[in-house]
Amino acid sequence: MDDIPVCERCGVPQFVGNELSWSNNGVILLGGSPVNRWVFYESDNIDALFCGLERLIGVPLNDIIVESRRRETRKYLERVYPSEIRDVLKQEQFSGTRGEAGKHEELKAIFEMAKSITTSVHNVARIYGYGDLGLGDSWERGDAYPWRETRVKKPYSLPMNMAESLGSCEAFEGVDLRVDYKEIAPETFIFTSSEGEHPIHLRGRLKQNLYQFKPGEITYDCCRSCGVPEDIARCVWNLEEGTIFDPVIERRMAVFGPYTIESLLKDLESELGDAVPRLVIEAQREHVRGALSGENWRLKASHYNNMIALRGLGNLVEFNVDENALTLLIQNACMHLLMVGTVRALVEMGMGWENSDYEYSMEEDGDLFVRISCRERI
Repeated sequence: MDDIPVCERCGVPQFVGNELSWSNNGVILLGGSPVNRWVFYESDNIDALFCGLERLIGVPLNDIIVESRRRETRKYLERVYPSEIRDVLKQEQFSGTRGEAGKHEELKAIFEMAKSITTSVHNVARIYGYGDLGLGDSWERGDAYPWRETRVKKPYSLPMNMAESLGSCEAFEGVDLRVDYKEIAPETFIFTSSEGEHPIHLRGRLKQNLYQFKPGEITYDCCRSCGVPEDIARCVWNLEEGTIFDPVIERRMAVFGPYTIESLLKDLESELGDAVPRLVIEAQREHVRGALSGENWRLKASHYNNMIALRGLGNLVEFNVDENALTLLIQNACMHLLMVGTVRALVEMGMGWENSDYEYSMEEDGDLFVRISCRERI
């Protein structure tokens, strides 16, 4: 898209180089903040994890996912956009009947500003790989709240996109809403937020870990122009479709805050019980084994460290493997349950095991210890 500037050398949107920094300790920091981290992660993994969990738990999870993610989105946008900008969408005149709000000459400037804000939110979503977000027909119809309707093609995660659409509306309007969706074409949806109570109210909220990140010595070959690591710059940013594709691993990627997933999984545990962490690890193991079946995974520390660090998942500082077990220590870790499930799957495939036992500990200072041992050989 012409209105999203990109690096002339590597083609990565300039917004990425300006907002994100890949630190030498396995952490991707947002906007220069010393604590606000993000990850660069396989987006196909998200809904696959949710589907696997639903199958293992036997309970529909969509309402919990939407409720958890919309809280994160609302909080993020309330922090990013100043109140004087968000107040534009809180004008009382927007409460008019359908078809009349856009007819008043004095409202045109306000509606144009609202459309500009909505488009800017959509563009950030495109850059981060969330799909092709666009304005709904509600703007042409002159609806009182046209930003409540969003068209999304190729969403990176259907429930997460729904939640982000809902949380965006709530952040700017300052009210609680609910969201519904309709598939109007293959991989194309209309999300509509409207007045109404949330289908579910979660009992708790996960506090973000604000520990001091431990230093590291990871180095990256970076684009000389925008500073993004070359292994990230090799990805294809299709800004029309709102997708990021890594041609080497042949996976679609997305950029998001790890606390989104951590908060969601903690909410699931609070609602559904203590078995959730074990089931998350198993669902992730099954997905990775299925997605990467047939690929030759070598158990090398350098490969793991590069894979983990580029995704912003932490710094691999210890790696020991023999014919019966693998142990590793990751500093500054995040999304640890998914990491345990992923490592378990990769070790099984690399060692030729049918199944494995595992143990892990996630410390308050961000250290993740994992041990995978053989349970059953092929």
